[in-house]
This record gives sequence, structure tokens and C-alpha cells, in this order.
Amino acid sequence: MKKVKSISKPQYLKKSVVMAYLNGTGKSQTQLEDELGWGHGSLSKYLTYKNLIPPERLYQLAKAIGFGSTASYLVQYNPTTAMEKAHMEEVQRVTALHRKKSKLNEEHSSEQAVPNLNGSEMEQIKTLLINITGAIQQNSNLMHKIVSLCSTNKDEIIGSVQSLQERAERQHAYIQSQVKDTKKVIKEMWS
Repeated sequence: MKKVKSISKPQYLKKSVVMAYLNGTGKSQTQLEDELGWGHGSLSKYLTYKNLIPPERLYQLAKAIGFGSTASYLVQYNPTTAMEKAHMEEVQRVTALHRKKSKLNEEHSSEQAVPNLNGSEMEQIKTLLINITGAIQQNSNLMHKIVSLCSTNKDEIIGSVQSLQERAERQHAYIQSQVKDTKKVIKEMWS
């Protein structure tokens, strides 16, 4: 009896066997993925060697194709340099994306450091914000009153100045008439 070797780590998938099955059954990769409950694009990544197929999926695929528990028919035991290169490029791409994402997360978290405040500190902040809001409202009210007083005083001052000017003009006219009368009286006295 032949002993079947157990597969315990991800493997390169033998593309020719899977493609022969798809062509023979007329199924698409998407249909097979749906049948297996895999995400769309998973099989494509295994067939292009971007991802190695994990053992549990390898056995699931072998059963769906009709090999039962003999998944070794689907394993490419001697991958070509092109297969290895395709896989390494994808690993490097994904690693770079993870690094970039990690760096962005670090920058984002350092920019938005959230302070750890207890209840009393939060109450103090709330009280301060209420006080500041009240002070802003009072300041706004005072500014409105100042503007109101300035415009009122301006009108009052203008009115007072006009009134004083009119009084000064009347007094000036009175004084001039008194001067004329005085001149007249003096002329009459000397004549």
C-alpha cells in the first residue's frame, strides 16, 4: 500500500491540471471560486503564483476536482524560476504596502494623540468651556453696548456742538448789535 504524503505548508499550484479541469467542465475560475466559497480572484492569484495555496484550500480544490484527498496531483513540486519570481514580487509588493500602511497609521496616530482624561478632568474642561462661552457672550454684549453708546454719544455730541454753535452765533449777533448800539450812543453823545 502506497503511503500518501501529507501536505502541511502552502504550495505552488499546478496550473495545467486546474486549467484542464476548467476547460473540460466549461467552468470559469469565478464559478469554481463560488463553488468552493472562496473570494473572487483567489484562484487567479494561486494560478499566477502571486499567492501559494494553503493546504486546507489545496485539499478542498482536490476534492472539488475529483481527486478526493489526493492533493499531491495539484502541487507543482519543482517550481520554475518564473513562478518563484512572480511569487517573490507579490510578497515584496504586499510587504511594501504593509510598511506604507503601518507608517501612515503611525503618522496618523502621532498626529491625533488622544489624551487619557479622568472624569474630574473632563468636568474641569467642561466648566472652563462653559465659562469661556459665557465670557464670549458677555464680551459680545459689551461690544454691542459700546457701539450703541458711541453712536448715541456721537449724535448727542453733534447735537450739543450744533446747539452751542447756534448759541454762540446768537451771542455773537447780540454782541455785534450791542457794539453797534454802543457806537451809535457814543456818536450821538459827541455830536
